[in-house]
Amino acid sequence: MQQQSPTLPPGRDAFTVDEFATRWNVSPRTVERAIARGEIKVRRIGRLVRIPAKEVRRLLGGAS
Repeated sequence: MQQQSPTLPPGRDAFTVDEFATRWNVSPRTVERAIARGEIKVRRIGRLVRIPAKEVRRLLGGAS
């Protein structure tokens, strides 16, 4: 059985690290490491970290 590529839910403009990790079946620590390496661009609001939908689309190769 082939796994489908995840898509963005309609109406979402950003994801938390935990939401991103859960949706794309990776650990939150993996996402945090990718952010630290600059592989995932985020928006920081105080201590909050959000991954913009635009960045998720880029990571998915332009898919929405």
